Amino acid sequence: MTLCALAYEASREWMETEILAGRPVQHRRQSLSVELDKLESKQASRLESVCDAVLIDDSGQVTVLDSGIDPEKKFGPEGKLVPMDAPIVQVVGQLPELPEPTDNLEEVLSAWEPWLDRYCSEALKALDALNQERPSGENNFGNEIDWTGIRVPFGPAVETAVKPEDGPKAMQDARAGWAWTWAAKARFSAESVEAAKDATVPPTDVSQGWIETLGAEEIARLFLKSVKKMHATAKAHDAARRAQEPDFDAEMTQWAFDRGSTRLQLGIEDGYRMNGRYLTERLAAEAPGFFAMPANSAKKSWARRAASPTEQALRLRRRVEAAMQKTASPARCPDVEIMTVQEPPPQMYLAHETEYETTDLPSKEGWPWWYDEHGDPYGYNANPFEAIVVKNWLGRFHLIGAVSDESGVGPGGIWAVPQPGHFHEDGSVERQSPDDPPPIAAKRKPPRPGEDDIPF
Repeated sequence: MTLCALAYEASREWMETEILAGRPVQHRRQSLSVELDKLESKQASRLESVCDAVLIDDSGQVTVLDSGIDPEKKFGPEGKLVPMDAPIVQVVGQLPELPEPTDNLEEVLSAWEPWLDRYCSEALKALDALNQERPSGENNFGNEIDWTGIRVPFGPAVETAVKPEDGPKAMQDARAGWAWTWAAKARFSAESVEAAKDATVPPTDVSQGWIETLGAEEIARLFLKSVKKMHATAKAHDAARRAQEPDFDAEMTQWAFDRGSTRLQLGIEDGYRMNGRYLTERLAAEAPGFFAMPANSAKKSWARRAASPTEQALRLRRRVEAAMQKTASPARCPDVEIMTVQEPPPQMYLAHETEYETTDLPSKEGWPWWYDEHGDPYGYNANPFEAIVVKNWLGRFHLIGAVSDESGVGPGGIWAVPQPGHFHEDGSVERQSPDDPPPIAAKRKPPRPGEDDIPF
């Protein structure tokens, strides 16, 4: 089942009427959820196109991918910065508006489709104004950014840039290409995105020819077209992967009633979302000491296959692999590799306790960071470390376990260090308590001054 949800706003007149009638409505935002598989093909295609074209985050922030507008950035005179989408929202509204809430999909689609066209049209005017003014601005992290050129890469070997003087349409398409890139990373697994890039990147000689012979507006258009093709391919790849995976909820229920705690069983029976508890209990039983990183959040360069691994790593890998073969689903036995982790999840680090108000900073021992002259933290790359990595555990996670040295000491600052004695050569595992106090894990890496983490 594929579920698509379209948000929209009911009119102020409707909201006023409801309140005056004694029904205390809190907001105008509504949402219609539809099972894509149950629609006739033409309407399903329209719905899918709208859902693909917009990214709405957990806070309700709307990004129209084709518009080239990033709502997380602000621009304007010093001290008077306004969100980049402000002039567009002022004209077309934050979302499409309907007279009142409805369950009629045709009504919602008929509101969304012209709204998207109007949004992109107004966005082009806003981009033209920004091209003329070229103001400075900042992102959501308070880091300063300038209205400058946008990188246009066609794979790793060919790259150019689009500049304000190339016109608003060129800037819009170049920025939109990055928006679709980030949407793909937000929606689909890292494996699917990388496979899609490999399948759709234009041949080097072709893209190099575009750069040498075409104008900036045409190059930006081809960049956007290429990235949209990658997004569609990643979507198909991700759907195919999911179709091959055993149902996560069904496997969780079976494991809970075979090996889980009474708490887990009662929670599932009573209809509560118990995924977090299930993960904690299953790690304690089958992979104690490992950290579970969602596979769809893994960056391409987060780790590489180790060269000349240590004896400790080689011995531990064999035992962990035996454990996985004993407990994993036969249709989905994960690969177990020794890897050098280069960009670890910050949550693997013990928080560094200081007088600074924030207590969620990584340990300086493993992830060097300092305070600048304003008392703000900044840092650089984490120290790489050797680890046992279980790829695609439960079809959703990469397990990461740092390897101890000869004296049994793990890498600096890392709490996820599996104990070799917990894994036996026959594949059996010494089950640990899932209720042991968790480590104080860091929640984020301090950004470097001026760092802009979203390039579009």
